[in-house]
Amino acid sequence: VAIDNKIEQAMDLVKSHLMYAVREEVEVLKEQIKELVEKDSQLNRWNTG
Repeated sequence: VAIDNKIEQAMDLVKSHLMYAVREEVEVLKEQIKELVEKDSQLNRWNTG
């Protein structure tokens, strides 16, 4: 039973770490998307101007 608890704790730790890492990556990707949308808008204005 003690080993089961340790396994469960380890899995919870892994899950927490993965969720943190994924959230961090999502924030980076959101910023990159924002920059690309701005660049796209700028290029469209330049092409039609």
